[in-house]
Amino acid sequence: VSDVGNFLTDNLAILFLPAGVGVIVFFPIIAENWGSLLAIILVSTILTLGFTAWLVQSLVKVFGTEGTPPESVDHEEAR
Repeated sequence: VSDVGNFLTDNLAILFLPAGVGVIVFFPIIAENWGSLLAIILVSTILTLGFTAWLVQSLVKVFGTEGTPPESVDHEEAR
């Protein structure tokens, strides 16, 4: 995991280049619709946070507060 993580963080500039070019190319459209885009971003962020909170609470109910996995999982085999 650390090898892949290091590769991705070392190449972040390359990975964000297409998004940056897209913003520059479509800037006139973004400037016209900034209010709608802002509303969409806020609503989707709130929905994502709410869903994540609900999911974590559900998982805590299933696994307990300590987060212990079910007994059927053999962690030594997974390694």
